[in-house]
Amino acid sequence: MHRTDKLQDLIDFYDAMVPADKYCDGECQVVYGGKTVEGEKTPADCEMEDGDQIKRMSSMFVTVTVGFVSLGKNIEHAHTLRRTDKLQGLMDLCSSMMPSRYKHGCRFLFDGRFVLGSQTPDDLAQEDVDMIDLTCY
Repeated sequence: MHRTDKLQDLIDFYDAMVPADKYCDGECQVVYGGKTVEGEKTPADCEMEDGDQIKRMSSMFVTVTVGFVSLGKNIEHAHTLRRTDKLQGLMDLCSSMMPSRYKHGCRFLFDGRFVLGSQTPDDLAQEDVDMIDLTCY
């Protein structure tokens, strides 16, 4: 593909080669660098480099990474959830794995905002590359 070609040509080619899964209902979102790709844009508009990839957000699942610092080490745990699952179960699991010295609880943050257990990955527009920060006190 040339840097001046419309990305819609690539999206159409990909759609013809790789059928959408049953959760897409014909309305798949194509993403590059965490942002929705607009078909009228070009690779140059999106500052794409050779080897960069776009992806179709058609899956009902997302892998959410929970990251925290313990004893000076960055620790990350990846968890696969349905996009419509409430995050409370993940929050309870992560909190239960924390050492007992954190008696007062944990806070979960995504993009600088507190995460509520009633929220879902779809509510937060999370993608596979996103991380929830965990702070215990």
